[in-house]
Amino acid sequence: MPDNEKRVAIIFDNLVQFFCMQKGIDALIAANIAIDLIIPTGNEQRQPLLDETDDYLKAAGYHTIRDLAEPTQYQILLDPFEHVSKYDIFRNIKFKFRIKYRYGLATAKPRKAFAPANCLVYDAILCHSKWEADVLQAYTKTFLIAPLKFIGFTKDTHRVSTKPTLLYLPTGGQGNSIAGMEQAIQKLRNDYYVIVKAHHLTENLQKEQSKLEILQDDSDEYYDQRASLVDLLKTADVVLSDNSGAIFDAIYAEVPVAIYHESSVNLYHYGNIDTYQYRLVESGAIPYTNNIEDLGTILAEALTLADAQKAAKADFASIEDGADSFVGVIKYYLSLDKATDAYYCLRKSIRAYQTRPLTLKTRELADIKRSKSFRLGRALLAPLRVARNTLRRRPTK
Repeated sequence: MPDNEKRVAIIFDNLVQFFCMQKGIDALIAANIAIDLIIPTGNEQRQPLLDETDDYLKAAGYHTIRDLAEPTQYQILLDPFEHVSKYDIFRNIKFKFRIKYRYGLATAKPRKAFAPANCLVYDAILCHSKWEADVLQAYTKTFLIAPLKFIGFTKDTHRVSTKPTLLYLPTGGQGNSIAGMEQAIQKLRNDYYVIVKAHHLTENLQKEQSKLEILQDDSDEYYDQRASLVDLLKTADVVLSDNSGAIFDAIYAEVPVAIYHESSVNLYHYGNIDTYQYRLVESGAIPYTNNIEDLGTILAEALTLADAQKAAKADFASIEDGADSFVGVIKYYLSLDKATDAYYCLRKSIRAYQTRPLTLKTRELADIKRSKSFRLGRALLAPLRVARNTLRRRPTK
């Protein structure tokens, strides 16, 4: 294989993803593995987020690519989610292996993350949770690797207030708990120094702007996507969240965590697969309420459950080997000529569909279809539907 084909492309469309991979990127550079960091251009709504991500990486000394004028061959494409195939640049990224990196320690939304369309396109998935690695190997090969962003993590005892520090970490979209939190946050500030980190979607979705104003106006400190969650966890005494994967970051950092959501912590279950946070709530490891008046109670309870939450940490990969587990997976796929697993032909068909030339109109139609709940899963069930319909048409005796 020519040396210029032994390259790795890594796609980011927000800084949360970059912070999760940064120490892995540095390890690949140290190992003299050539990498391209790709930040796509997107639609009008996403563009500010993408530009901010690009500006941050450049200021930190990383070279980024925003566009590819012609098809470019890579040995490996690393990306966080199937939706990156919607970006125009994706059609000029040619690769032998596509690997999914997780930008949370585990998903809080299996309905999205575990759907066939979001898994079967990958030759491998890098996981930090043993449970998640076990579930996802039904689709493709999984590797349990260290959560790179926690390499070198230590708690910081310095505090800016004599009050305990509460870190509020709501997710984006309907799964968050922000609506109606104005007075609740103000009340919590009587007992806690309240730091808020907004989800990147809350920052950029127009429909989330009223929620964003609550976070900005009512907290002691407010941070956007440019702040590292790991750095904020260093000084946190307790975390409040909803249906966010940040719950698991708190567990890994050994910061007590409580959950409030007015609806459910099992909002994003997938079939009979319950959300990870729901399982932890049911086990008694994490206190939960759907009553906004009980926030003080569950936060106080979380502080008494430190041992139970430390036990939950055992499900996640150790960081003892640093970035070695990650670099080892990349070197393995750089050494391969082609995949040999049973799903390879299926992935080839999917990729041919994703990268085919599209006119403006057909691309618009494709995106409309793509948004209608997991076309791939429906396609995989098509033979069963045919068989069922055939049986229905048979005459009864």
